[in-house]
Amino acid sequence: MTAMQDRPARAALGTRLAAMRAVEGDAAGTIAALDASESDGLDVALAARRTLLRARALARSGARADAESLLATLGPAGAAARADLRAEAQDWPGAAAAMAEHLLTSLAPDPAPLGGDDQAAVARHAAYLALAGDDAGLAALRAAHGARMEGGTLAEAFGVLTADPARGIADLPRLQRELGMLRLLPTRLEALRTGVQVAR
Repeated sequence: MTAMQDRPARAALGTRLAAMRAVEGDAAGTIAALDASESDGLDVALAARRTLLRARALARSGARADAESLLATLGPAGAAARADLRAEAQDWPGAAAAMAEHLLTSLAPDPAPLGGDDQAAVARHAAYLALAGDDAGLAALRAAHGARMEGGTLAEAFGVLTADPARGIADLPRLQRELGMLRLLPTRLEALRTGVQVAR
């Protein structure tokens, strides 16, 4: 194998190592593994994966603005990760906006059915809108995707959030278990438990 041919293989190996470090919560190790396996001419999917890993590691290390800038280079492909970053910072309007961008480019056009991952993304968008106090956004989301969310495992969560945002927010501790978002909402959930009113 020539040095040129070896570069993608080295980058792929470095990406796997970086992913392992990320799972361990080792932001510095993630970035070091990526830096050590940098290469030009990588295929789009691998390059995007490396960008996502680097951005998440930067955010974990406190460089959130740098992480946002890096994710912006991916365009719509980085929108879901930007939504996660903003949710971790409790920027609910920002998280909702980024998730809307993700849905715009990732969902099959109506009336095609939504798969499980797509339904989860729509439900997450509803949660972000509810936490942002965006009733108009929730109404628009329900009108756009309500029919396609029926019958799915997240149908109840979506219905609660979009039909009655106040009830949805009050019920978020349970809904978060369904949406898999507990890690994103700890402070806001604690506020809800202690009776602090959600900011509108």
